[in-house]
Amino acid sequence: MNKAIIAFLIRSEYTFFVFLTMILLSFSIALFGLLISGAIKKKKIEL
Repeated sequence: MNKAIIAFLIRSEYTFFVFLTMILLSFSIALFGLLISGAIKKKKIEL
């Protein structure tokens, strides 16, 4: 019984970790995209 509970906890922790990683990854990609678009806008203004 305990082994099953531990296995479930490990599995849920793993899925939570993957979920968190995906959220962080998408957030960082969005932030990177915003920075790039901001840099392009600044360059256009300078030109």
